Amino acid sequence: MQSRSHARRRTPSFAPGRYSTLYGRTPKRRFRRLVNVFLPLLLICFALSILVGTLLEASPPIKLTSLITGRVDAAGKAVSPPWPPSGEAALASSTGQLIGTHGPTRSVPIGSLAKIMTAYLVLKKYPLAKGQAGFTMTVTASDFASMAQREAEGQSMIGVYQGETLTERQALEAMLIPSADNIAAFLAAYVGPSVRAFVAKMNATARALGLDHTHFTDASGYAPGSRSNSTDLIKLGRIAMENPTFAQIVGTYTVYLPNGVPGAKPIKFTNYNGLVGSYGFTGIKTGSTPQAGQALLFSVHRKVKGREVSLLGDVLEQHGPGIVGGALSSALSLVDGYYSRLGWRTALPAGTVVARLSRAGRTVFMTLRSPLRVLSLPGAKVAISVRFDTKNPGKGESAIVRGETPGSPLARAVGRAKALPGPGFFWKLEHFF
Repeated sequence: MQSRSHARRRTPSFAPGRYSTLYGRTPKRRFRRLVNVFLPLLLICFALSILVGTLLEASPPIKLTSLITGRVDAAGKAVSPPWPPSGEAALASSTGQLIGTHGPTRSVPIGSLAKIMTAYLVLKKYPLAKGQAGFTMTVTASDFASMAQREAEGQSMIGVYQGETLTERQALEAMLIPSADNIAAFLAAYVGPSVRAFVAKMNATARALGLDHTHFTDASGYAPGSRSNSTDLIKLGRIAMENPTFAQIVGTYTVYLPNGVPGAKPIKFTNYNGLVGSYGFTGIKTGSTPQAGQALLFSVHRKVKGREVSLLGDVLEQHGPGIVGGALSSALSLVDGYYSRLGWRTALPAGTVVARLSRAGRTVFMTLRSPLRVLSLPGAKVAISVRFDTKNPGKGESAIVRGETPGSPLARAVGRAKALPGPGFFWKLEHFF
């Protein structure tokens, strides 16, 4: 008989698979248990990650609302530029912003100001770089024959002979500086390909440029049917002056051109615009006919109070000594008077509340640290704009306040506000749900 200590323990014997079934180890039950345990955990973790990410995410952008109306008045009693006593006139910044107009602003004969469009179209089709002569055209028998009639009508001309050749640059100089009507017609016929076709292009271009009060009947402007008004001419002048070749030619006071005698040396011609090269005048074109009177479209650039100020302007239907003496005198008086009235004037005083900043239900107000001062006429309308200062934020929130009047440099001042805190926990939590 075996002792109890040596008795062998007997393990119950089960059929295959019964142990696994009994203790829940079948693959199907194990998968269910994993799903029941871990899927809720995964959903909870996913929800928590969204919630934490929302609470920790960057603050929403700050909204800036300008509290300044679009325009304010500069300090001082409003004054007007010294307009000519008769005719019509206009003054604008070099960018074309109108400073003001005077007179009826109706379509009137413009004389040789029409040659600006002629030159614009010639250079558009045949651009000229600095130092280039451009194409060459030959004076035809019909060109030469037409000069007798032009002379009898009193048109402005330079002498040419049949068979003479002129380069594009010479022709443009002759048309724009001594204002040769015959050369304007020659250019129109050459580029046209006929004068009639060229004039049609002049009118089509005027419509395309928005010159609603402008119409041409010839390339030189001698015909009274070539008409425009003061505001259209400023638009045309600004566009033409964007071409550096045109600007260089109209800014020239003297030029040497052929004198109509075969083999003779060129002779010096002087710009009818006697203001060019003086008093800051850099162009543009004179005009004079019995119907148009005297006219001048001008550009001028001067430094005032330490700042550069550039203008475009015109005076039409003027009268005075010489061919264009009245127009030159009126233009000089207008320009001198305008510049002399310019001064630094306060548009917004320091401490002015200029903007409201808001973010996530919180608001602060922005005030000017220093006055916004503009170089302008007294009482001029100043356009105000406010934008964030992204380059020099400093402490708190910063914005640039800008003031602009036509014909004057852009003025800037800095607005400051205390730092706008980001949204709080409960705001984020509320907006999360």
